[in-house]
Amino acid sequence: MTSQTLTRECFEELFATRYEQLYYFAYDYLGDEEASKDVVSEVFATLWRRRETIVTDKITSLLYISVRNKCLDQISRDKRFGAMPDTMPDCPDIETTWQQREEKLQRLNDEIGKLSEKTQLLLKEKYYNKRSYKELSEMLGMSVDGVKKTVSRAYARLRERLS
Repeated sequence: MTSQTLTRECFEELFATRYEQLYYFAYDYLGDEEASKDVVSEVFATLWRRRETIVTDKITSLLYISVRNKCLDQISRDKRFGAMPDTMPDCPDIETTWQQREEKLQRLNDEIGKLSEKTQLLLKEKYYNKRSYKELSEMLGMSVDGVKKTVSRAYARLRERLS
């Protein structure tokens, strides 16, 4: 690649050839599949938005440095706000019968029903429909950090009420 404006064809080729490598690079930092995909996607989106100012002969280095920096930012945010849960909270004691499991699920559903509609929607989309934080932020017009905070607070509230 040379020092010129990044064309659509060049971008698509770059995405096709580097996405997987960058994903594994991000995964080495984060250890989380969805977060790694989000980081790499954000880097490529930023690259496309700034394509007019990119020096294309240094683009590979730029991609790796950008992914590394986003991963370090993510790790820093997770430490500040606590790691974001990937699964719904389990009730603390061991389930021995299907009736007990059903009772616990009913209690969980009842507690979820007491949360705001927005929070209920976030939990449903995150855990049942496996949406990423980025998808949820776009869907609800919130920032990614706002979605993470809301989900984290809901998770803490459910854990507190169910323990």
